[in-house]
Amino acid sequence: MSIVILSSKEHTFSQKERSRLFEIMRDAYARTEIEIWGKNYLRMPQNEYETLINEGRIIGAILDNQIVGSIYSRNIDTDTSTFGLLAVHRDFGGLGIGTALVEAVEDRAKIEGSKYMSLEILRPRDFKVPIKDRLRNWYEAMEYAFTHHENFQDRRPDRAKDLKVPSVFDCYRKKLKE
Repeated sequence: MSIVILSSKEHTFSQKERSRLFEIMRDAYARTEIEIWGKNYLRMPQNEYETLINEGRIIGAILDNQIVGSIYSRNIDTDTSTFGLLAVHRDFGGLGIGTALVEAVEDRAKIEGSKYMSLEILRPRDFKVPIKDRLRNWYEAMEYAFTHHENFQDRRPDRAKDLKVPSVFDCYRKKLKE
């Protein structure tokens, strides 16, 4: 089993591949953030996701000639990059695809001159959700250190009205190895 990583910066995804990337991301967030947003949550409209692909910011994971995961990355400033929209198809969890995608964005960030990688986990403020705890543990095992919480409502008042429960971003940071 070999996971192939393709960046939209260097690879032109076909329309079928673009749709598959989007559907994997849409499904992952609809399942993992139902407590925050409710049923049928759409993390991002397809046209916005297509823009990220066109800007070269989406990396896809291919296994046995099919797209099985994706991640978004960008530079925050000259020293720090971030990633989000990490998604692995529900039938391919536990195979190292998520790890390969995170490593790909870390490698890309180092090439682009970043010294740090940051990430955020959105979670309900007042109760635990097992998938969010699993994500926290997974990122901490990859040497991401918790830095602080930020209230979603303070940072995104334009979207706060859509929340089903008060929510926070748990913010993490990692020094990238030379």
